[in-house]
Amino acid sequence: MIDMNTLVAELDSVIAHGSPDRRRKALDHLTTMFLAVSEHFAADQLAVVDDVFVRLSADIETATRRILAIKLADNPRSPPRIIEMLACDDAIEVAEPVLTRSPRLDDRTLIRIISQKSQEYLLAVSKRSTISASVTDALINRGDHAVLCSVAGNDGATFSDQGYRALTERAYGDDELSTCVGLRRDVPAYLFAEIVRRASEEVRLKLEASEPHRAQEIRQTVAEVSGMIRARAARDDDAAKAEIDKLHQARLLSAAEVERYAQGGRTAETIFAIAALGDVPVEVVERAMAQKQPELLVLIARAVGLPWPATKAVLVLARGANLPSLTAEQALRNFERMKPSTAQVALRYYTLQLRKGEPQAPRR
Repeated sequence: MIDMNTLVAELDSVIAHGSPDRRRKALDHLTTMFLAVSEHFAADQLAVVDDVFVRLSADIETATRRILAIKLADNPRSPPRIIEMLACDDAIEVAEPVLTRSPRLDDRTLIRIISQKSQEYLLAVSKRSTISASVTDALINRGDHAVLCSVAGNDGATFSDQGYRALTERAYGDDELSTCVGLRRDVPAYLFAEIVRRASEEVRLKLEASEPHRAQEIRQTVAEVSGMIRARAARDDDAAKAEIDKLHQARLLSAAEVERYAQGGRTAETIFAIAALGDVPVEVVERAMAQKQPELLVLIARAVGLPWPATKAVLVLARGANLPSLTAEQALRNFERMKPSTAQVALRYYTLQLRKGEPQAPRR
């Protein structure tokens, strides 16, 4: 049986007068002793050991703190104060083992860390074996792409309805995240349908391949949702086409109007306006808006005389507000080096091929 009074007195002496090397050795001795008999500690003894751990760990080097974190992370009896101290450590290499593995961290502590720390800390939390809905809500609220994909791919994570809705919204235009969310077995059916509706063909094929038992559901969802979209779009399209026709006949339709429609999120009006400006078939513009890559949309914009600000507004409308900066930069380079006359010739060729059958990528 351990004499706690003697142990604490010895360690107090090391804390007060010991060299850094003596403190490291004392910490290692305390850790080894604790792990060997932790299940026998009463609550008051655990509190005493916790206090000594905290004081011994002050002002020691990062490597030693990391070793301590690794040793204490998996123990369900690890003292709570030192665990929280390690989880909040400014060095992610110290915090990561505890954030990822320690069962001693409660939801309140995890949420506070999520609200205050960098994305590296959030990523560590997202890898825990079990994560409550309140914690995943916090991760979704603050997490970047890597964090969201990690938590969405974690089978031990639980999501609230609100969290799932937010995650689905964040997945819009993001194939990797859409796939991670779509592969979850607990995603609500109505949100699964929304993911499938918004997903690219590549994502749908991945979902079918990874979840063969849901392949029929995916195809049925696509068919049902497509039918509803067509019915709704037909009503919207009539009004949008009438508005654009009126502007066109009055010679009031311009690139500025296209930009205004795109910035306002009015997809139907944007499509009809672009088609009318350049006498381009509506189905060609629709196809360009639906494609993952922006080349055809940039080609059409150049051919009908849109300036870059209007073109970028249309790209953002088609891809969502999370248009990657690299995609936008590449689109701008293509836009600037493409002559309008060349774009018009390429677009006529593309349209001709479309009417003959399935076209290849447009020539530029």
